[in-house]
Amino acid sequence: MEFIRIETVTKDGKKFSSEIETEGLYKLNCTFGKSIEMLDKITAICISDGILLIRTEDRDFRDGRQTAPIIKDNRQENNINAFDYQGNHLWNIGEIVGDIKMQFDSITHLSVEEAKKQYEINCKTTSNLFKCISGGFVFVIDANDKKLLLKVTGGAK
Repeated sequence: MEFIRIETVTKDGKKFSSEIETEGLYKLNCTFGKSIEMLDKITAICISDGILLIRTEDRDFRDGRQTAPIIKDNRQENNINAFDYQGNHLWNIGEIVGDIKMQFDSITHLSVEEAKKQYEINCKTTSNLFKCISGGFVFVIDANDKKLLLKVTGGAK
């Protein structure tokens, strides 16, 4: 069995996270929109104010292989995609961070307060922030502005 991590932030800023056991999830049906269908298995879903961030398994596994190289040939289109609540595709993380040659291993919400405390990032209180990790690098992005705020190497704080 596999697990899909689902994370959301409540109105008062608290994170709620859970896991769903599944054989493999490739499709989400948006109640008031269209279906989101991915070519790769969905591994994590972050739900925030007006946006769904979906992380999938790396596309290297589409052909059934069990292992894949860490450094990739091309990741201009990477394994995190943003959608609105109606299922419309907004962007791929590669549009924000560029071709980093590695898949993303993790994604989580980051509050404005956490961004300031952990990374000394000052941003608007309405910012929709996420921390994404790939190959030992931490990327902090503002999902609303489709902007990279910080890229730092080393241990994830």
